[in-house]
Amino acid sequence: KLLDWGEEGHRSEAEIATLRAAFTQEVVVWHKLDHPNVTKFIGATMGSSELNLQTENGHIGMPSNVCCVVVEYCPGGALKSYLIKNRRRKLAFKVVVQLALDLAR
Repeated sequence: KLLDWGEEGHRSEAEIATLRAAFTQEVVVWHKLDHPNVTKFIGATMGSSELNLQTENGHIGMPSNVCCVVVEYCPGGALKSYLIKNRRRKLAFKVVVQLALDLAR
């Protein structure tokens, strides 16, 4: 997960401070979570210009206004992706019930 709070000059210092605080709070909460239905937190960085991502064409550096959260790999993908992928068709009742039960835990 990447959070980009915009290019310099496009957000006020107060907006950036609010975004940084929200990011920090999310990281603190996620770090403490231990639940079978929530991906495991691995690490996070805030505003590190030393962060490089490997791509098919080499490495790209991230700008200093980007935050990154690293979590475990989910082979089935994210719930949001699943719902978007299946938005045109009606989900089976069994699937809907299972999703509801998993979310309620």
